[in-house]
Amino acid sequence: MGTTNLVVARTDSEAATLITTNIDPRDHAFILGSTNPEASSLNDIMLAGELARKSGSEMQRLEDEWMTRANLQIYPDTLSEALKKEGVSDDKIKEFREKLISTHASNTSSLQIAKEFGLKEAPYWNWDTPRTREGYYRYQGGTQCAINRAIAFAPHADLLWMETKSPIYAQAKEFAEGVHKERPGQWLAYNLSPSFNWDAAGLGEKEMKEYVWELGKLGFIFQFITVCPLSLPCDIS
Repeated sequence: MGTTNLVVARTDSEAATLITTNIDPRDHAFILGSTNPEASSLNDIMLAGELARKSGSEMQRLEDEWMTRANLQIYPDTLSEALKKEGVSDDKIKEFREKLISTHASNTSSLQIAKEFGLKEAPYWNWDTPRTREGYYRYQGGTQCAINRAIAFAPHADLLWMETKSPIYAQAKEFAEGVHKERPGQWLAYNLSPSFNWDAAGLGEKEMKEYVWELGKLGFIFQFITVCPLSLPCDIS
């Protein structure tokens, strides 16, 4: 754009649990759905609980019981289980999963691909019944989800940043390799957060000293420590 600025795209989807909309097919593989056709809408149950003037703890118990009964899964898992019941081999199921990832398949496309791999009947899966009272969809975050988001924003950013809770090298490596598989040479950024508990993460003195250099080898060219505003509490454990 004719400036010396760098655009950094950050994703917090590693720890995400909710998403506002299912309109983007690239999110479909990470939205959770109920696999139990006997589990009615969670919203109906929670509304009935409110009308019955149940306490907060009772409302939480209703939700927990429903979540257990609904057996939430992402759609690729449900389709994979259905393929296994049809007798499809583990190798073919792995190939099926890889195709979903490489094509960023929507739910409709995922079902069609599953049929190409031998699925005869579509399994029950419903992403509307688990929605929150505010209308949010349940979301399964994680490193693969962050990779998915990072790749989507890569054409519009100089550096890609996945926020993480702990300094876990294996996770950083998974993210870097996942992004570089689609975007070779893409610059990455890493937050050496002041909230990291290095000892709890299992790093010894040697690993701590080498951590930034090992990250650099993976393509994390910008490593930084975010500073908390003085007006806000900061976890420095």
